Parts: sequence; C-alpha cells; structure tokens
Amino acid sequence: TQGLVQSVNWKVNSTTWISLGLAEISAMAQAVSNHVQQCFTAEYLLTQQVQSATSIEQVQSINYLV
Repeated sequence: TQGLVQSVNWKVNSTTWISLGLAEISAMAQAVSNHVQQCFTAEYLLTQQVQSATSIEQVQSINYLV
C-alpha cells in the first residue's frame, strides 16, 4: 500500500464517475499484478516448449492458446 493514493475518481462511462478507496485500488492492483504474472508464466512455458522442439511438427503441435 506504500505509494498508493487513498482514493481516485474513476470514470465508469461517459456520464458516471465514482470514487474508489484504497481497498478497491489495492484489489485492482493485485488483479493487474496477477494477470501480468500469468502472462509472463505462459510466455515462459511456451518459450521452453519452442526451444526444446526438435522438429517443425513439434512446434506446430504446441498449443499457443494457454
């Protein structure tokens, strides 16, 4: 929570604004952090599969939609 603002004005749509408190900001930050880590983990695992492949067929059989 260090460095996070205590509240922010958040635009919901073109006419609606809400105020988010530290709890909501923290939850959003955690969700973003989790998403980014999952992306890097998926990239790492796919990279390992590509690098260990010894044929075109093995590369073509990799499921890239993880």
